[in-house]
Amino acid sequence: MVTELEDARKEAEYYRKIAKNTGDQFLRETEELSTLVNRIRGVEKALREGEERLRNIIEHSNEMFYLCDINQKFIYVSPKSQEFLGFKPDDMKSTWTDLITDNPDNRAGLESTVKAIESAIKQKPYMIECRKKDGNKILLEIDESPVLDEQGRVVAIAGAARDVTGREKLEADLRQAIKMEAIGTLAGGIAHDFNNLLMGIQGRASLMLMDIDRFHPFYDHLKGIEEHIQSASDLTKQLLAFARKGKFEVKPVDMNGLIRHASQMFGRTKKDIKINLLLQQDLWTVETDRSQMEQVFLNLLINAWHAMPNGGEIFIRSENRMLDIDFTHSFSALPGNYVKISVSDTGMGIDENIREKIFDPFFTTKEMGRGTGLGLASVYGIIKNHSGIIDVQSKRGEGTTFDIYLPGSNKEAPEVKRIDEKALQGAGTILLVDDEPMIINVGKALLERLGYRVIIAENGMAAIELYEEEKDRIDIVILDIIMPGMNGIETYKRLKKCNPEIKVLFSSGYSMDESSPEIMKLDTNGFIQKPYKFEKLSQKLRTMMGTN
Repeated sequence: MVTELEDARKEAEYYRKIAKNTGDQFLRETEELSTLVNRIRGVEKALREGEERLRNIIEHSNEMFYLCDINQKFIYVSPKSQEFLGFKPDDMKSTWTDLITDNPDNRAGLESTVKAIESAIKQKPYMIECRKKDGNKILLEIDESPVLDEQGRVVAIAGAARDVTGREKLEADLRQAIKMEAIGTLAGGIAHDFNNLLMGIQGRASLMLMDIDRFHPFYDHLKGIEEHIQSASDLTKQLLAFARKGKFEVKPVDMNGLIRHASQMFGRTKKDIKINLLLQQDLWTVETDRSQMEQVFLNLLINAWHAMPNGGEIFIRSENRMLDIDFTHSFSALPGNYVKISVSDTGMGIDENIREKIFDPFFTTKEMGRGTGLGLASVYGIIKNHSGIIDVQSKRGEGTTFDIYLPGSNKEAPEVKRIDEKALQGAGTILLVDDEPMIINVGKALLERLGYRVIIAENGMAAIELYEEEKDRIDIVILDIIMPGMNGIETYKRLKKCNPEIKVLFSSGYSMDESSPEIMKLDTNGFIQKPYKFEKLSQKLRTMMGTN
């Protein structure tokens, strides 16, 4: 009996231990399961958060993300499609082929996508031009990659589209600016050298005219030469204006008065054109060179006239405008107060493929002999040189409008006075400094005929040496600015050390501030641009002598 009881106790202990071990294992397994469930829940939460972050990135990105099947049909499109193309994502059931314009470059880009599918490699980004829902165009940069299954087969195309319409315009504007700057440098150099040649011709003609009266048989021929020199000089001024070579003589100008004067001059000879002036009262003045700005509007009026061979109307509007940086940024200009002047015509308009070339020098749509192609180029140069903006809107058959923005000023415009130039005799000694022999020869002869004693120096160092020797006798120095070796500015500074009261008349084939912007900061006595008539030279010398 005792033995049976002991056996029963042992058996009960055995089962108790089994139950305990089973319970402990169950508890362990339950804890492990709970931990696994928590991990799964954490992963699910992380996935949800990751999906939310990815959704936010896609929906708020500046790019439009999409997924296409192998037939290029959209499977998924991000919400950016509405901003880019005007279509909601659910409406994007088509393919790129249904959205692109007829631009041949579009086909090349889409064909490269097909090749990428065939080779299952990532292709390079490409451009396509699409037409939006509202009919406007947008230029997109596309970057795509094939989506592969486990066997390496292409099952879809993932891509991102970026709106580069504005970027393309900025890049085009930059390329245009670089091109214009390069051509401008060349044009400026040609104009400078040509003005020196004209100075030689003008001087010789002036010398001959001084020896004959108006009844001489050569008088009319010589006056005709002077007229041709003036025409050639006007041409070089257009070149310099295009090349942005200076603003000549800057003063506050009443633009309404200037526009009225230019339109009256033009209207006297073009009776088939009606000019309408819509000018704002109390218009801000503009600090500009009056003659250059008259040239701007005469060129625009002539351009409008050529666009209306059968007659028409021109509208000129002026108004004060405050431009913010959003507007001026694309024109590389500063925000602020501007005077806006618009010149519109009812002519034939300008084709889109020609519009980007109209400011190029020597570009013209006129037949041979009817134009130089410098009119609009010089307009562009003058406006840019005045820190202004010029823009053009035109459609074939709907006329053209040129919008010009010039920095406004609160300075009062002085009264315009016309000076009747005549030759004035003088006396004294002049040091003539120039590296061009033809300028030296003709300049010396002209100055002597005007009554001056002339000393010659063909470079800066020679000028300094001569001045140091005879500074007590030299009354005025006529100094060329552009010279090899020591230029006119350095020569002036050295001469100024010899005599702080020295009187110097600068001369150059360039305008004053382009010959050297540093001149504008110097305490100079005057400037005369080649080619100049001896009447103008004589008046400047008399003024400097204090006898005028």
